[in-house]
Amino acid sequence: MPKPWAGVVAKLQETIFTEQVQQEMGKAWQFTQTKVLPPIGTGLTWLVDKLDPPLSAGWQKLTQALETNPNWQKLWQNPNWQKASTAVQPVIRWLSQAGSLLWTKFTERVPLSAGVQYILTKRAALTAIALVLVAVWLLKPAPTRVAVTANNKPVASRSALPSQVSKQISAVADTYGTGLVQSIVGSKQVGRLVVELSDQWYQLTPEQQDQLVTEMHRRATKLQFPQVLVADNAHHLLARPATVGNSMIVVRR
Repeated sequence: MPKPWAGVVAKLQETIFTEQVQQEMGKAWQFTQTKVLPPIGTGLTWLVDKLDPPLSAGWQKLTQALETNPNWQKLWQNPNWQKASTAVQPVIRWLSQAGSLLWTKFTERVPLSAGVQYILTKRAALTAIALVLVAVWLLKPAPTRVAVTANNKPVASRSALPSQVSKQISAVADTYGTGLVQSIVGSKQVGRLVVELSDQWYQLTPEQQDQLVTEMHRRATKLQFPQVLVADNAHHLLARPATVGNSMIVVRR
């Protein structure tokens, strides 16, 4: 079964700098700066202020306990441990220097606000938050995927996805041409569908193309899949959701 994800991501580079997309991205970035980032910054500042003091104190106590623990002292005095530490230390030193250099270059190009600089001083809290995020990412369930052929019969699936999703999306496309849908890949967890169409797409008029992706998006939204990406069988991106608003944008006709 063809998987359009990789091709869609690659072909985004061919369309991302169009004037229309640039305008949408500008509006989205302005909205993010004025409406999204301030409350996130306030919430993150409150969180690190709450977490950092007890975590720093706990880490200090743990370090002191290890330094006085006889078993820990024996481990440090073990010849094999000392050899391993000696071998690894240059790598750790190099990583530290490289990280400091990259961070310096980054801050030179992207000046950080006082609020961000304050948050970055709370290392214990940031480390804990990062560990939690990594754990959540590692433990998240695998996305649900399903594929259908042009006659709407499922050919492969990793877990159960309601059959009416593929059937209803294909039914919308069938009004514009039999066999128009080649496959459908769905991620139920993130509410996203990738619909692969045949070359019949290029035989539709611009009005039909606009109507088709709009109707598929409307139907998918009702089925709890608000994000729809449309690609052809060569993995070229055909249509995607607008950055701002609740509509579809055709990027390849």
